[in-house]
Amino acid sequence: MKHHYLSTALKMFVAAICLTAIGTSQAHASDGKVYPGSMCVRWSGPTPTYNNSAIGNSGSTTLYVDCPAVHDSIAFGINNGWVKGVDRHFASPITCSLLSLYPSGTGFAGWWTSPKSTTGGSATSPVETLTFGSLSSHSTAHYYYSCQIPPTYAGYISYLMTYKVDENE
Repeated sequence: MKHHYLSTALKMFVAAICLTAIGTSQAHASDGKVYPGSMCVRWSGPTPTYNNSAIGNSGSTTLYVDCPAVHDSIAFGINNGWVKGVDRHFASPITCSLLSLYPSGTGFAGWWTSPKSTTGGSATSPVETLTFGSLSSHSTAHYYYSCQIPPTYAGYISYLMTYKVDENE
């Protein structure tokens, strides 16, 4: 009879250790968040046009926007990301870079990707995806895409539809 209680107690002890180890182990899973283009903030150029939560440029000059993304406090950098847009300008692409910047002295320091651009536009252009790889981070960094949206062409508006940052956690 005592053997049965000892066996049950031992099993419960081992189970408790396993559950504790699982609960305290550090996970490195991907944590992706998708944002609507309407979250982008204009920093230069004409007033944006909004349509179905996308941000567009109905002006006659290039629109410059920054598109912020959440940096979770436990994240270890960016695993990957993408921007989806519709390029309706014949000669000017949508161009974006992904940045991870943190305050340093009187300015900012950090990491950024090379610019990526759409392949060219027309009135019937499909949604194009600009993909970005990994990027380092700092505990006080903030993430964002910095993008250029070309002007209207023959009455057709180019839009940033949505964007994503996938963090390493």
